Amino acid sequence: MSANFKEYTPEDKNQAIVQTPYGRGLVIRSGRKDGVQEIELTEWKLAPSSRSRRSSFPMLYSKQKYPSVKPMKGDDITCLWGRGRVSEIRKDGIVAVKLSSWRLAKRSLVSCYLKPSDVQVVRKKIQREMSVYERVEFAKECKLTATKQFSKKMYLAALNMYSKAIDAIRYVNHDAGSSNEIRGDLVMVMITCNNNAATCCRQLQKWDECIKFAKNALVLLDALYGKRGLKIHTILNADGFKDSKLFSEWRVKSYLLAARAHFEKQDYEEVMKDLDAASRISTKETMQTPTLVSQQKEIKTLKAYCIREQKAIKRKEKKRAQAMFGGSVLPEKSALPSREQSTNNNSKMQIPQNQSMKSKTLVSEKAKSPLSEDISTSEAHPAALSDTKDDAEDEEEELSFFGEHKEAIILGVILAGAGILSSTLFRNKR
Repeated sequence: MSANFKEYTPEDKNQAIVQTPYGRGLVIRSGRKDGVQEIELTEWKLAPSSRSRRSSFPMLYSKQKYPSVKPMKGDDITCLWGRGRVSEIRKDGIVAVKLSSWRLAKRSLVSCYLKPSDVQVVRKKIQREMSVYERVEFAKECKLTATKQFSKKMYLAALNMYSKAIDAIRYVNHDAGSSNEIRGDLVMVMITCNNNAATCCRQLQKWDECIKFAKNALVLLDALYGKRGLKIHTILNADGFKDSKLFSEWRVKSYLLAARAHFEKQDYEEVMKDLDAASRISTKETMQTPTLVSQQKEIKTLKAYCIREQKAIKRKEKKRAQAMFGGSVLPEKSALPSREQSTNNNSKMQIPQNQSMKSKTLVSEKAKSPLSEDISTSEAHPAALSDTKDDAEDEEEELSFFGEHKEAIILGVILAGAGILSSTLFRNKR
């Protein structure tokens, strides 16, 4: 086994893509002692075996050095100056390459213009092989793709791409070569992708995931808020990300996303906490941008909905409690009316005709008043909520409650009056 282990050759770090007589091939190993290259033919597939049950690619073993495939835009290549990516193929055949293996100051990339024969197309790196710069660039590409998918209402695909961007830079190990600019880019990608992923979850009605993404964005924004004035914050301000956007609009957006998800889950206490926090942020900002103004309107509307739902729950609980403990058993109605009912019917007051006409005119004037129009329009639009309907329902419940217990209340008042009268007579006799 030791001899076999010594003969084992590791895979190439940069696996070249070559053109063979049998199609495109991926050079897995080229540093063997016998000079034989192990080439995986990617345009062929073998039948799945009984062991793996997965189709595999045939292997070609050859000492011949095959040429590179023709470079295309977006391909990863290696050249004399390092590794990079093809950004453009010019009409004269010159290949424009942006190097990723080294950079100039800040975010500046090095561009090379080479002949096709000077570049070798290689396999793209997987995430664990990428450097910090490459991971951030990969996350930006995923974010750009996700934004296009979201604009086409492909919410699930956009959510997957936003999640892929977050995972690419979630556990980045910074080295001595990492600059503050790349750290700033990493923070921005994480915040925006988390908020956008929460928006996708809201469209897909994935409320728990929506809350998690929104809270992750808030954690990052709060951490950045605690380091105001330091290097990363200064770099972001210089890039055009002002405090009104970072610590007001984006934070309020995160709170609103979490509040909407809590509202759909009927967790109204958490809704009010998120809305109160968002309201404090939006009203604290001195410069009211159009985004903040629209967010404030949304906060008020969502608060009104939440208060209405909380009142409805309280009314249901009150009715349930009255039915269980406070309800009275009404006597059965007899077929013949009693004396009290007949006397009450005979003693009803007749309304004069002129008074009834006066009341009719009052009703007609009230119907024509602008206040009634405002009330009708507010009822027609769910966003314009008012508590008049709720107060009227509460009064009706109180009246119905007193109507059910009218006899018990009258009897209690009579007994109390009799007690007071007997006590005064007893004192006078003494």
